[in-house]
Parts: sequence; structure tokens; C-alpha cells
Amino acid sequence: MSLTTPPHTPKPPTPKTRNASHAGTWYPATPTALKQQFAQLPQTHTKRKGIKAVIAPHAGYAYSLETAWTAYGCVDASELYE
Repeated sequence: MSLTTPPHTPKPPTPKTRNASHAGTWYPATPTALKQQFAQLPQTHTKRKGIKAVIAPHAGYAYSLETAWTAYGCVDASELYE
């Protein structure tokens, strides 16, 4: 992934959306490429009850996606909505 100007032409924003300002730099530029990147991540995690907070990186996906994905994936969210 390049950290330069996105290779695509962004769609103009609508009243309900805005352009993804970092598409193609901090994360993939297209929905297809983004879905492919997420599809390569592990889809199962050991859920842990009682987690009160998550400290996870939030830099560009090339640097931190796998670590953040694992950290958030371990949260047993069923307790959050009881």
C-alpha cells in the first residue's frame, strides 16, 4: 500500500456522507481492497468477559490493523448491551 495520493478519484460528498480523506493512504482506497484486507484477518478470537477498556493502536492499517483487530475481537460485547 502506498502512502501517497490515492490513485482514484473520490466521489463528491452527499449531504449524508463525506469523502474518506485518508483512503489510499492509511487504509485501502477502494471498498473491495478494504474487504480483502479484513478477510485475511483471523475470524475467531478467545472472548474474555469483564473487559472494561481496550488500549489498541490506531495508526494506518498497514501498521496496526492486526493488533487492533485482535484486541477488539477479544471483547465479549454481549455484556455491553445487557
